[in-house]
Amino acid sequence: QTCALPISPGQDRPLAEFTSRTHGTSQIVGYGKAAMVFLMLRDLIGADAFDAGIRRFWRDRQFKLASWADLQNAFSAEAKRDLSAFFAQWLTRAGAPRIVIDSAQGGDAVQVKLTQPAPPYALEVLLAFRSAARTEFRRSTFDSVNATMAFKLDAKPDEVLLDPDLRLFRRLERNEAPPILREAMVDPAVVTVIVGDEPGVVAAARTLAEKMQDEPPRFRPRTAVPDDAPLLVIGLEADVVPWLQSRGLPAKPAALKSGSAAAWTATSAYGKTLAVVTARDAQTLAALARPLPHYGRRSYVIFDGGKAVDAGVWPARAQSVSVN
Repeated sequence: QTCALPISPGQDRPLAEFTSRTHGTSQIVGYGKAAMVFLMLRDLIGADAFDAGIRRFWRDRQFKLASWADLQNAFSAEAKRDLSAFFAQWLTRAGAPRIVIDSAQGGDAVQVKLTQPAPPYALEVLLAFRSAARTEFRRSTFDSVNATMAFKLDAKPDEVLLDPDLRLFRRLERNEAPPILREAMVDPAVVTVIVGDEPGVVAAARTLAEKMQDEPPRFRPRTAVPDDAPLLVIGLEADVVPWLQSRGLPAKPAALKSGSAAAWTATSAYGKTLAVVTARDAQTLAALARPLPHYGRRSYVIFDGGKAVDAGVWPARAQSVSVN
């Protein structure tokens, strides 16, 4: 599951237009967004009604062509409620909502103000109220540009967290979303830098960049890289490590296992994604062209030859504000 939308506005398409995967961006919409729609629907109508809806859909449409309308009808019947608004906003609108906790004020009831851009989505938002002793959860409907909600709690909270388990499909704030390799694959603004002059390394790096990115790579000399651009850096580890240090960019995380090659992500001082691919030699770098593009949902991958031996996602941080 993924609640983030790691593609630029304008690249996105409504889920109803998805028919098959053609590139990384279509995969995010057709697979990632669709999976999150089912997760949000399950949270909305409950597990029992959701499971019953799946069974009804199968009984009604097995061995026949089926549509989103058939799914909507099956779930609406089992949930005993009109789900047309839910399906309309998630199927016909491109993009995703962006929700922000504006403030939280204490008192007899904690007042939490949420905001989102117009036109607003109708959302079921889970909030976590955390204190040193306990965490309490409350769910509320949020369907306007801004709203202040009051919550009676058993204990005075120190902070409020928005969607702590990342179960809403939305655009995450910069500090919420862990960087993943796919951001460097689908963002047309990414600048690709090859560190090294050896012909074999340069050739392998160019091929890898072309395989990884949906758009033709925007190569820049390593001596003329924009400071505020998202970057994809490729080269031998012996060359890349000192280059990153010379530019004040994040180094390879010490916690990563050793291997013949590695790819990892970080966030630059400008809040832009930094994706780095290193290998011990040109042959090992060339071997990444086939497997690495399949690890876009990961923050890091370690390879031994052409085989991945470790991969994962950096921890996400829920959006939160202190209670005044």
